[in-house]
Amino acid sequence: YWDYLCRTDIATGKTGDFFVTLFGSRDSVSVIFPEMRLGSDELSEQTDRMGWNTTFHMGILGWDWDIGDRWKNTFRYQLMNISADFGSPFGRNTQDIWVDHIREQLSFELNRHMKINLGADVQWSLADLTYAFPDAFNRVDPGEMKDWRFGDIAGYLNVEWKPVEQVQIIPGIRYDYYPELDYRGGVLPSFWEYRSFDNNRGKSGEPSARLTARYEFIKRHTAKIAVGTYNQTPEPMGEVITSEWGNPKLGATKAAHYVAGYEWQATDLISVDAQTYFNRQWAIPVHIGEEDFDISGEPQPLYKGNGLGRMYGFELLVRHQQGDRFFGWLAYTLSRSERYNRSEGEWELYGSDQTHHVQLLGSWRLPKNWEAGFRLRYVTGNPTTPVIDVIEVENYPGSYSFRPVYGKRNSSRVDPFVQLDIRVDKKLVFDKWILSFFWDLQNISYFFYKSPEFEIYNYDYTDKTVFSNFPMFAIGIKAEF
Repeated sequence: YWDYLCRTDIATGKTGDFFVTLFGSRDSVSVIFPEMRLGSDELSEQTDRMGWNTTFHMGILGWDWDIGDRWKNTFRYQLMNISADFGSPFGRNTQDIWVDHIREQLSFELNRHMKINLGADVQWSLADLTYAFPDAFNRVDPGEMKDWRFGDIAGYLNVEWKPVEQVQIIPGIRYDYYPELDYRGGVLPSFWEYRSFDNNRGKSGEPSARLTARYEFIKRHTAKIAVGTYNQTPEPMGEVITSEWGNPKLGATKAAHYVAGYEWQATDLISVDAQTYFNRQWAIPVHIGEEDFDISGEPQPLYKGNGLGRMYGFELLVRHQQGDRFFGWLAYTLSRSERYNRSEGEWELYGSDQTHHVQLLGSWRLPKNWEAGFRLRYVTGNPTTPVIDVIEVENYPGSYSFRPVYGKRNSSRVDPFVQLDIRVDKKLVFDKWILSFFWDLQNISYFFYKSPEFEIYNYDYTDKTVFSNFPMFAIGIKAEF
């Protein structure tokens, strides 16, 4: 992997301040499984390996302009390109996506108690996709989608109101329009699936309402709450709304988020932030099941937009701001993510649920402009569905295949993820510029614990290979002038 970043700032006096940022990265992984001999040689002659590459480049232009004593304008333009390819004996696909994003906000300070922000968010994406996957008879039928167009055209208004010095209240409204969708959107913000009236009478978009409030009830002690509705184009983006792979009539995925928290500024350098949250999601795209198949033989969509999800948990952050020598923080999240199984009529664990997530980071300034630090992460392993039995099936004379019998979905977990990283920085200070070097050793915990990334069974499901990421060494350089 490699990455880069370049930023320049330009102060122009009365016309405001400009900045330009360019950054990007590339990550490549190739995994070899010596005992794996599966898939189709039409996709790859090397049927014992898989690999993927992801590259992105982004440029951001920013302009901040103080128009007058009370008016301020903020403008951002972002252009991004993402290209990715995945290849294995089981399938190949490539993606090339261009994203344009404009954000414009005009702020007016009415008085020392109130500030009004009016803005627009416009995002436009153009995507090309090629794919090739074997069917049940191991035949490869390649395909492609060119010039997919996706967008989000949004406007918003919020007010920053401080009725007294200890209280801040920020109500806001927003509307997102999705030109690629074809459905009847909401006319009122959706905090749940309304049953008492028909809310789906608008265009292919959704209104949102949000409220944030903070109250410093004792000096250095602040209570906070946040309530809001959110929406997005259904995911996987593009795939789920095509006639070939999905359902062209799917609507936006919706959510309602609730947060209550407490902040304590223990000292000038040490702060504590604790909060609980609850998130409800609905209109999630889900694959149709056996119970949804239409035996009439008529074409039918492969996705339905009736999925339900919920997430709830607790977050804690203890932070030590940069002092003379030390900077660091401890973060802990206790969470649960679930999806509703309509066929079983019950909530079950989501495939990416992570019960415990702990991060500990520390960095020390040393003599002669040296700096050293570490990051330690612990994450509960993702849920997985266990294989409890194997059925041997005779396809042709002398030819056999093996089909797994799965247990309850997501009733098991892979082992926990643990990673320790170490970084050392050296700074050279000159009269008009600064040159910095860093050495970064990631995942040195590999030498005493191999964190599982994913698992792959062999051809007859009698054994499985666990893939663990290996240690990686990186060096970097930064110049400031």
